[in-house]
Amino acid sequence: MNNKFIIKVVVAIVLILVIFALRGNLTKQEKIKTELETTQTTKEAQAIITVTSSGFNPANTTIKPNTRIIWINKTNGNVTVNSAEYPTNKLHPFLNLGEFASSSSVQAVFTKNGTYKYHNYLNPKQTGMVVVE
Repeated sequence: MNNKFIIKVVVAIVLILVIFALRGNLTKQEKIKTELETTQTTKEAQAIITVTSSGFNPANTTIKPNTRIIWINKTNGNVTVNSAEYPTNKLHPFLNLGEFASSSSVQAVFTKNGTYKYHNYLNPKQTGMVVVE
């Protein structure tokens, strides 16, 4: 075989390997950037409230607009998140998230400034409040 042909084949293989390596590196960088952006957004725009047998924890939460609240049921039964006032639940209809089982969650995004009161319809003495400012 001709040495020039062998050199061309080796150069072509090296170029192909370099292209695949660069492509994989860009994909990894894009993935890391996306994960970082998601993590930063999640940390900045999310709050967790647990529901226990004694009620909502924390019962009162202050957040910024466009923050997602996630209520996690840590009881052994079903609970609800419903808007004040009991029993009509009409003050903030978007908070009528309904009944959810133990170890599950519900969520809502608060977009506007204000005070939002809610309760557990199955145990109306359990109340909470979100202040958006």
